[in-house]
This record gives sequence, structure tokens and C-alpha cells, in this order.
Amino acid sequence: MARLDQTVGACAYDDIFAGTSPEAHSATVKLAASDKPMARGTVLAGTPGGNLAPLSKAAADGEAVYILAETLDAAAEGDVAVAYKTGLFARNRLRCAEGYELAASDVEALRQAGIITADIIEPAE
Repeated sequence: MARLDQTVGACAYDDIFAGTSPEAHSATVKLAASDKPMARGTVLAGTPGGNLAPLSKAAADGEAVYILAETLDAAAEGDVAVAYKTGLFARNRLRCAEGYELAASDVEALRQAGIITADIIEPAE
């Protein structure tokens, strides 16, 4: 018999989200080959319907942009992964390719694609 004073489950803090509206919708995307790990929250960009790679330069008009939903160790050309296509994300938790940081033009390209970013305050430990 279950006791009423016991913890049944717990929710972990999800550090890439900044809120619940707009809803986070996911999709499967094809990835470009990469031997480097890709962390959850990596901004992916590329031609619509093509293989996506971590954002390494300013997002161009018409590029597809997504947020990687799960951490990957490596990817072969055409591997499929789950990524968010909409949602409200913590700007300071999003990652790009090594040596590149999100610019204001990238934030605008994400917004136009349905991915909203916001600044968040880090939770106390």
C-alpha cells in the first residue's frame, strides 16, 4: 500500500526552456556528418529538407532552423534526430558550433521560424 507522505516522483529542472508558451513542437531532422558531440540545445541550421549542422555562421534567409532535443555523441551523414521547431527557449542555454555565438540576426531568424528566445536568471543551487 502506498503511503501518502512519500515522494512519488519528481520533475528535473529543464534548463533550455524559458517558458511554456508558445508550445514546444518537435520534429525529426536529418543531420550532417559530425565527429564532435552535439549537446542538447544546439541550434541546427541548413537548407529545408537537407542535412542540418550546428549553426556556425549567421543564419541566412530561408534556412531551416531547429533546436536539438537530445545530446548526441556523433552523427553520420543523414542520421535522424529529434529537434524542436517551435518553443520558448533560454537564450543563454542555446549552443552553436565551436567558435560561434548567437548574434542578434540569428535570434531574429529563430523568431521568424517560431523559436522564441528569452533571457533567464540562473536558478540557485
